[in-house]
Amino acid sequence: MRKLIGLICAAALLGSCGTNTQNGGPTVFQGRFIGYTTEYVEFFIPQDGDYLEIPLHVQPDGSFCDTVQFSRDQYDLALFADKFMFRIALEQGKTYTAEFDLREEGVETNFSFTGEGEAENTFMAHLWALNIEEEVDKASSFKEFRSIMANCYRPLREELSAIPNKPFVKYYNAELSRKEKYYSYYFPFYYARENGSCPDDPDFNAFVALSRKMSDEELQALVQPVFMTASYSCGGIDATEALKAAVSCVCRPAQKEWAMVTMLTNLIGAGNVDGLSEAYDYFCDNVDNEEYLDRADSLCGNALQLVAGMDAPDIEFEDINGKVYHLSDFVGKPLYVDLWASWCGPCCEEIPYLEKFVESLGKDPEIVCISISTDMDRTDWTNKLEEVGSSWPQFIATKAGQESISGKYFVTGIPRFMLFAADGKIASVNAPRPSTPDLLEQLKEML
Repeated sequence: MRKLIGLICAAALLGSCGTNTQNGGPTVFQGRFIGYTTEYVEFFIPQDGDYLEIPLHVQPDGSFCDTVQFSRDQYDLALFADKFMFRIALEQGKTYTAEFDLREEGVETNFSFTGEGEAENTFMAHLWALNIEEEVDKASSFKEFRSIMANCYRPLREELSAIPNKPFVKYYNAELSRKEKYYSYYFPFYYARENGSCPDDPDFNAFVALSRKMSDEELQALVQPVFMTASYSCGGIDATEALKAAVSCVCRPAQKEWAMVTMLTNLIGAGNVDGLSEAYDYFCDNVDNEEYLDRADSLCGNALQLVAGMDAPDIEFEDINGKVYHLSDFVGKPLYVDLWASWCGPCCEEIPYLEKFVESLGKDPEIVCISISTDMDRTDWTNKLEEVGSSWPQFIATKAGQESISGKYFVTGIPRFMLFAADGKIASVNAPRPSTPDLLEQLKEML
């Protein structure tokens, strides 16, 4: 995993390991990475609207021993190691010994601490191993939804209560309460996906009514990431019902219009354009804000060109030797396109599945598969290809290709998979991932 925004350098004290120091002083961090391949390792800390990057010096054998100065205790610290991101907790002036396992791609809870921080970081591993979405997305009512979520968090709360570190416990008691509140807003989206319509649930309505105490800015900061995630995770949800679900999460009229334009923007960015024309009509019937109407008109006018059967906007890309290609070069057979990047953990998780899918298609495939990297640094792309190998064509988007991917296909997040018919027309700009069961059958249904 890698940063997508600019970073600023951080002042860090890096030296030899020593004995424990007084609270408030440098933190000693030592241990090893299992399966280390000499990639970069660093701490990544949000600070004052930007980010601090503190490198960790790792030996070729994966061992490390550094002394690091933080500005304050870090109870939710991101440690990047190649495509992994571990969430750990460190306090100033203590000595930590840890082991991180990099051998199982996509699993970022395989780590352990001994001595200082053992209880706190065992809790962290359990917290981040919990996939709350899988547990609650089939709930048939908000009451059931909240009950399932409470049961998920109950063992964590019990584990937390046994930790003697009072500041850590206070921090995560508040954090668990925040998470329960945050995930509650997913209910109408999951319900609409499973049942085909947005719920009218009095318990959820009563929960939302409590947000009247919040300012518009506070509420938007809380629900905006919900809208963004739901637009990707609730594939198959009707676009109009998604707008209704977004509206159900807010109270005031102005908030409702903001919720609709925000959800509409996210749906288009996620490639969920099925039913977009009807959703646009619903939007126009329920929104008076001229700025929002103009934005929706522009977005939908372009996005409606991406529905099945429309001509595919071109994407320019080149192979490892610099030869330039276009989508039109692959007309003749259905084309399955993987948009990815070397720094994208979820993208890399799909590589083994895509490889198996390509192998299953044989030497004369009925569907051609290609991968197009969106890496800005060509070296990052080539290094990753050397690491993972590939039995299918690999390309990297040119500058014009990058502009087309973001400006014509509205891709705001990867991985993204797209399917084009044999005549080059769009079949789906949001096709199933390679890890999807019965992928070939699903792709054939779209053609």
